[in-house]
Amino acid sequence: MQNQGEFLTFLEKLNEYDRRFQQLVLNRNQFELFSLLGKDIFLDFPNNLPSDLLVDYFGRRYLEIHNEIKKRGIEIDNSEESEKLYQWYFSQIEPEQNISKVAAILGNIHQTSRYYLSMPESTWPDFETIRLSQEIISSYSIAEGFIVDSVRQIVNHIPESVYNEKDIYNLCYGQIGEKLKAISKEFQLDLQLSDKQKFDLKRLGKTRNLIIHNSSKADEKWINYFKADISIGEVIIFKADIIEDLLDNLVDSMHELYYKVSTKFIKKEEKFLFPKLIDAE
Repeated sequence: MQNQGEFLTFLEKLNEYDRRFQQLVLNRNQFELFSLLGKDIFLDFPNNLPSDLLVDYFGRRYLEIHNEIKKRGIEIDNSEESEKLYQWYFSQIEPEQNISKVAAILGNIHQTSRYYLSMPESTWPDFETIRLSQEIISSYSIAEGFIVDSVRQIVNHIPESVYNEKDIYNLCYGQIGEKLKAISKEFQLDLQLSDKQKFDLKRLGKTRNLIIHNSSKADEKWINYFKADISIGEVIIFKADIIEDLLDNLVDSMHELYYKVSTKFIKKEEKFLFPKLIDAE
């Protein structure tokens, strides 16, 4: 535990690179916290309208509007009349920050739900998969940006460096595991990544590419690589515990890079660096 003096010194020595790593970690922690607090939040919506994360108060107000629409006999597809009613309703209540936005979000969720559309249960959107997909894309992209920042830090701290932006781009080409391997070799970083971390980075990269480029549908290469029991063209159903483990290994890998760049090139003492994440088990 740092005393007050050490802590103040730690803050004074924070640089731009430290803050970039801090952003990466905060992004991961926010997703993890949302996952914990919002677990199963949408599974029975709107029967559980609303759940902890959306707050009763806003949900009840949306429900009042929806009931008023039915009471007035406004047709579902009469968007103009519905919009007038929303405007009327919000003019009757005292202004409160973001309430109209929250009600609109609830309305959008409800209008695409199987309850509103009278669709079978099997068609209910898998919000957990949507959330995990977003987390993979966001975390992976931030990590890619952090790697580029890391190379720039290295280049900027090499006396009479001859590296240019094209060199940096070439070193940072490919999936994250390939980037780390290339820059570790180029700058003799000796990154200490376990075999599992290396494999998880590959799994994460390939999964991220499927989400973005193939609508989360499994292709032959992905199935063969993961030995997954799934058909070609079938949408991948993500398991939260597996994705959380992959992302933890991603952040741990980025910490290894952060540590090596900071101590070898920026010449910072270990006590003035952000520590590894605490395993939230």
